[in-house]
Amino acid sequence: MKNSGIDRDRAFDGETYSPQEDFERLKTSLERVRFLMTNPAGSWWTLSELAERTGSSEAGISARIRDLRKEKNGSHAVESVRHRDGLWRYRVAGPPVQINLFDPRRSGGLSYAVRKTNRRS
Repeated sequence: MKNSGIDRDRAFDGETYSPQEDFERLKTSLERVRFLMTNPAGSWWTLSELAERTGSSEAGISARIRDLRKEKNGSHAVESVRHRDGLWRYRVAGPPVQINLFDPRRSGGLSYAVRKTNRRS
């Protein structure tokens, strides 16, 4: 089953992933995390900060950050650093490239920047 060139059956991984039940929610969450982590350039985020801004859980944010590293989602170079008291911060490295990620009817027609980076080794 395809939607806008995206293979819904293979868009996300996991034994419990159900395209009919999960695709739209996970796609929206991934788009929000990608947007926040790439704007402005080099901004550091905690899982709780991203969760608060996106409406997703911290566990979901952690999964979306892992998704960003995957080739099918752009092979983004996600950096992490221990901040304090076991708290980690994350950011996406690389120069921004303008593309439209969202359906203009849902995003207000805004254009979002994402970073194209070399695949992380």
